[in-house]
Amino acid sequence: MSNSIPARLLVPGSGGHLSKISWRQVFMVSADEVAAQLGEVLKLNVKAFAVPRAGWPAAFEQLGIPKGQTGPAEAMFEAVNAGWMDLGVGGAERVAGTTSPRDVFAAAQKAAAAGRM
Repeated sequence: MSNSIPARLLVPGSGGHLSKISWRQVFMVSADEVAAQLGEVLKLNVKAFAVPRAGWPAAFEQLGIPKGQTGPAEAMFEAVNAGWMDLGVGGAERVAGTTSPRDVFAAAQKAAAAGRM
């Protein structure tokens, strides 16, 4: 069995290439950097790769969304990718975080191991 797991990123028309994604508006890291930091925490070889738009339904089904019911998740990703949707509270001041993806993954792993997730 391989010691490698995929980190899937749902991006339309990327041709397998990503520029930068933001992590809490402070950490500008590439998908590859996020995958590497997750891999460090899990002690696995994690690789990021793009999922073409046509593959989104199957990807969501692999995550447990029933076949034929992936439309709402697809619409949400379309809205975020197009800039139509911004997560947060309207009118609220954005406060930049200082926690790296690595630290978030490590904290989640620790909480899971302690039975808090």
